[in-house]
Amino acid sequence: MQDIDSRIAAAFSLMGPGFQRVYGRAATDDAGYLDEVAGVKRFRECWSWDPAFQESFREDPAAALADRGVTVDAEALRPLWDPDGAGAGAPSRPVARFRAARAEMQLRSRLIRADALAIADPTFASWSARQLAQLTETLGAGHMRRVGLYPVALELQTGCSVGCWFCGVSAERLTEVWPYSGENAALWRGVLDVVHARIGAPAAYGFCYWASDPLDNPDYEAFAEDYRARFDRHAQVTTAIPLRDREMTRRILDRARASRREVHRFSLLNRRILRDVHREFSARELLYVELVPRFSDRRAELAPAGRARNQRAGQPDQAKAAPDGTIATIACVAGFLINMPERRVRLVRPCAPSEAWPDGYETLDAARFDGASGLDDSLRRMIDRHMVGARAGGEMQRA
Repeated sequence: MQDIDSRIAAAFSLMGPGFQRVYGRAATDDAGYLDEVAGVKRFRECWSWDPAFQESFREDPAAALADRGVTVDAEALRPLWDPDGAGAGAPSRPVARFRAARAEMQLRSRLIRADALAIADPTFASWSARQLAQLTETLGAGHMRRVGLYPVALELQTGCSVGCWFCGVSAERLTEVWPYSGENAALWRGVLDVVHARIGAPAAYGFCYWASDPLDNPDYEAFAEDYRARFDRHAQVTTAIPLRDREMTRRILDRARASRREVHRFSLLNRRILRDVHREFSARELLYVELVPRFSDRRAELAPAGRARNQRAGQPDQAKAAPDGTIATIACVAGFLINMPERRVRLVRPCAPSEAWPDGYETLDAARFDGASGLDDSLRRMIDRHMVGARAGGEMQRA
């Protein structure tokens, strides 16, 4: 697989002088540059999602910016808050740098989604390509540009402690957390070896959660370090509890800033959490974190799947392409879901939410495994049973 950083380099050079890379191994170490990008990012979060910030900014811009830790001055930010000034001449240097960084991140995301389909097993790779074509037709190109497809996800616990009202995969309550004991660590490393052998380099784009929150596991960092050692990449984190263990979250963010290759996500349940996150973590600490507002007054933005399905009246059950800018389901794995405490593997693929599959993904097969070799046998059987031929499918096998 050609390195993503080298593929970005040529495109980025077209932006002209004055711009530096923010993501990947070639990212700049220029603190002033990164501070400007991070400051503009934070201002957009405040201005876009918090009416109270808008009110305080209009009354005293400097005080409002200082309160949220934004070091970029209000005049430099004018294109983002003044409709009359948005198109007046060239943007300020901080805004121009921020826009270049967003363009870089979007290109990087597109390349990652393409690389995630370059699976080592040729039968699995062909099946994934067919899923992409089918989902582009049924869910829409706009949906696939935003969500993509990934070959594997692994869970380190069963259920979730948060109980988000919008959960797109209807996570059940937390019932078991898998500790990083000697026996479990050995099995975990063996599972990662099996996943790598079957999937190859795209396994690096997997993640350690599904219907769960990765930070529910107090040993998450130990598991994540094994993941990094096997795949040369930190697993992406999406969490709704970034403030529960603030020091663990800060360590994860420190590694993201050091690597510059992973962008994590914080799901924000209300505006108070948005403000608390901004006060706890600096703009630079959150440079490699996408904050996702899940406020109750933004329900129209949710995919109509899982518990969020109850919030969206009039959604059709049949597959229907999502308009550009919207998504049909948050499910993004066409491949294997592996739950470690249950020692269970499922073969799944996204679909339009329906009465049959309300969480927006189908389960094609499921099996239990005793060890790494048993998992490998299950993966091979599922590949042979469901991925060979012009059509993928089959009845769900219960286990």
